[in-house]
Amino acid sequence: ALANDVLRSADAGGRVARGGMIRGGGYIVGVGMGFATSILLLRYLGVADYGRYGTVAALMGLVLGITDGGMTAIHGAETPAMLEAFDFSGIGTFADVGGGNGSLLTSVLQKYPAMKGILFDLGHVIERATANLQKAGLSDRCEVREGSFFEAFPEGADAYLMRHIIHDWDDQQSIQILKNCRAVIPPHGRLFIVEAVVPAGNEPSPAKEFDMAMLIYPGGMERTEAEYRSLFAAAGFELVGVTPTASPVSVVEGRPV
Repeated sequence: ALANDVLRSADAGGRVARGGMIRGGGYIVGVGMGFATSILLLRYLGVADYGRYGTVAALMGLVLGITDGGMTAIHGAETPAMLEAFDFSGIGTFADVGGGNGSLLTSVLQKYPAMKGILFDLGHVIERATANLQKAGLSDRCEVREGSFFEAFPEGADAYLMRHIIHDWDDQQSIQILKNCRAVIPPHGRLFIVEAVVPAGNEPSPAKEFDMAMLIYPGGMERTEAEYRSLFAAAGFELVGVTPTASPVSVVEGRPV
């Protein structure tokens, strides 16, 4: 936390230094390290004959399934906290962008039975999401669409939510993602960013710990309310509220301007 406070109290040069560590091949290195770590995890879990999967793609399919479960275990408690703190009623179609295995969208649609959903993620993810939504009995209320948020957002939603997406990326990349959302969101639309918001001041906070973790891997950052306000403005949104939850995350809401 102390190192993070030093970074956050630095001048503009300190911010540039912080940003300069963001990419430059770090993503590729990170993927490689993640794969190697996954091999160790498989060994720990007793999957000693992982070579039988034949190809890296097949093995990664297994690893990604384990990752899905891990992410749900880590972040799963955030979903009921979010639904308790924030009222999503009145939304006709709700899009979860980068929605992963569909666990968050499933909970939202189960709480709001009149709502329809769109789950948007990469091709290697949506197969698992489709199966999970079918198992939850939501296939008739939820579309699953393939794509990358760096290229375009799915059209047709009244609200777009991203949880633990923007914190992965630097400001330039985050603004591009948000601009892609701005290109399709209707005038009445609502944008929800669910992240740990860094509080002002120098008191300890889980968000500051997360900020350091994101800086190191994958090279993103947690942000203050003021930093989110600036990101939103650069992409054509106005920040209209930050709603804390009983978990480390808050719901940061934006409206198109």
